Amino acid sequence: MENTQEILLELDEFNNKKDENLEITQNLENFLEIVAKTGIYIFPWTKVKKLFIKKTRNVLADLNFSTSTQTLSPSKISYANQLKSQIIERFESFNNAPFTIQRISELLLKPTNNYTQQEKYLRGLEKCLMVVTTIDPNGNKILVENGYSNGKISESEEALNKLPMTPNLNQVEIQVNKEESDKMDHEVRQNACLSEDQETIEQTEPMAHENQDTTEQAEPMAHENQDTTEQAEPMAHENQVTIEQAEPMVQENQEMTKQTESMLHENRESVEQIEVMVNENQTESKTEAKSC
Repeated sequence: MENTQEILLELDEFNNKKDENLEITQNLENFLEIVAKTGIYIFPWTKVKKLFIKKTRNVLADLNFSTSTQTLSPSKISYANQLKSQIIERFESFNNAPFTIQRISELLLKPTNNYTQQEKYLRGLEKCLMVVTTIDPNGNKILVENGYSNGKISESEEALNKLPMTPNLNQVEIQVNKEESDKMDHEVRQNACLSEDQETIEQTEPMAHENQDTTEQAEPMAHENQDTTEQAEPMAHENQVTIEQAEPMVQENQEMTKQTESMLHENRESVEQIEVMVNENQTESKTEAKSC
């Protein structure tokens, strides 16, 4: 990071302001983007904690998903507000950054990238904060449980909280195996995915029931159609037999028609010959009459 000193000065200035006067500068926004990409926050947690909490408050206040709060029931609005309070309270309880800080930064910078509903987003963000493993500014993992239980911190955790914060691990007494920590990270992400899948299943269940009802209603009609088809098959067979029986008769009629046409043709020729003979007789009669 090229402007480390500049960001550090802005963090000091940011931390010295009252909450109502806090504004996140572009440099601090850029710092959050670096954490989202690398998972490393380089400065002591005491210097960046207030920035993360302020960013979280801003995001929670400006959440804008496809489902607006105006369409939510009062109980869902109340539940969403409860989740928001728990998220802030949980964030404030950490004495080092949670090891999910990279994912948290991604969710804060781009809330609508992976979520389309406010409640899902809030639960996803809360799951990232429901961890006990933390990391130092360089991204090394430390097992520092924040003692978050009914708002109280255990005596052992209170003693740990009094340790001065530094960017290295020299003053940290408890370390966890990196492989186990990675496994915990994977489980947190997997649980978030399972939760989303469960919600999707719950949303599709009413549609499945409707489809089942439609199928059940269609089954009697299908049976009726099947019965009609079965009844029509014998009639179709009878018609086929009748057609087969009628075909020879049709052929006979066609032959008789041809014979009749031939006879008619012969009769026409006979008539024409008779007409010729009659004409000849009439001519002869006229000739004889004149000669007399």
